[in-house]
Amino acid sequence: MNMNYYEKIADNYDSRWKSYTDNTLQKLIQYLPASLENKTILDFGCGTGELIKRLLILKPDLAHITGYDPVEEMLRQAHMKMSQLPEHTQEKVKLQSHSNFENKFDLIVSSSVFHYLPRPRARLHHFKSLLREGGILVLLDYTKSSLLVRYFEWFVKYIDSMHQQAYTPQQIKIMVESADFKLEDSEEFRIRPLWNGFVIRVSV
Repeated sequence: MNMNYYEKIADNYDSRWKSYTDNTLQKLIQYLPASLENKTILDFGCGTGELIKRLLILKPDLAHITGYDPVEEMLRQAHMKMSQLPEHTQEKVKLQSHSNFENKFDLIVSSSVFHYLPRPRARLHHFKSLLREGGILVLLDYTKSSLLVRYFEWFVKYIDSMHQQAYTPQQIKIMVESADFKLEDSEEFRIRPLWNGFVIRVSV
């Protein structure tokens, strides 16, 4: 997987994608459990740590968040962002570039990552193995029903070489159900003109 693109844009990723990030994370947070008290969370594909920061502010009673991202420069941005938080809040965060996790989680969130996965079905089974009984997985991504992606996916791949494939909401539903997750809620929504997003919450 070629990660050079994200290594290069990490410094200005937040400003470049601010509108997209605001719209998608606001929607994802609506699909989280009302209370995260004493919950452990995995942010799979955490990027610059924006979702982690927002969760720590909105849900200060959560127990711990692990942020995973394979791009070291994105993690460097996340470390800088975490350093601006109070010390007792920073202690709740672990950031790592490897996808081996020591413990299981109550909640896994993954935003705008699914289209990067070369083996999404295998990753869904991996997520299931990482969740405790009753655990929740919330996935959000842009979809192939977006006009931009449906007709110009070749161009998306040109500007973002890590892009593998976008999926329709129905394809994502089929994949999560085939991994024996229980569907709780889902929604297709508008991110910006020509771009649709899809969010889904499932449980084990």
